[in-house]
Amino acid sequence: MYLRQLVRVINVDRVATDVDLSDLVLKRVKQIDRCKASITLGSVDASLPPISGAGSGGVNQDPQLVRLVEVIARINDLFGGELGPAEIEGFVKPVAAKAEQAPGIADQIDNNAKDQFLDSRDLRESIVDAAFDVESAVGKLSDAAMGDDARAEKLIRIIGEFMWERGRERNA
Repeated sequence: MYLRQLVRVINVDRVATDVDLSDLVLKRVKQIDRCKASITLGSVDASLPPISGAGSGGVNQDPQLVRLVEVIARINDLFGGELGPAEIEGFVKPVAAKAEQAPGIADQIDNNAKDQFLDSRDLRESIVDAAFDVESAVGKLSDAAMGDDARAEKLIRIIGEFMWERGRERNA
């Protein structure tokens, strides 16, 4: 976000000249704690016995939801916990959906083993194109939300209504 705003101030045709950033204001900074601490209770090999039988709390989980949770955990590990689950999900789901719409990708998924599909020449291009399209759309919405015009106010109200309704449903 900072770079998006900075690009507006810097004229890339004049890179060799000095750039006046005196009117640039940094509004937010997110600090990420990456330290690791042991939170073990007692001995390292202490384990709880498994719960079984009636009332164990076991449920039939949606396989797609389980897969998404696994993907989020793997990406979280890849980025060292820098991103939250909501941010990762907000990237993975629309990028995957858009990439699956690329010509031939659905057929490759349907007609190949996983390893063959992952080695596909088209996979990287479809995901990169989808990520660019999604980032462009999110960037446009982010820029609109940070604006000072009537459209920004309407967008904020729409999202606020969504948050309020979702919160009410959660508390009902």
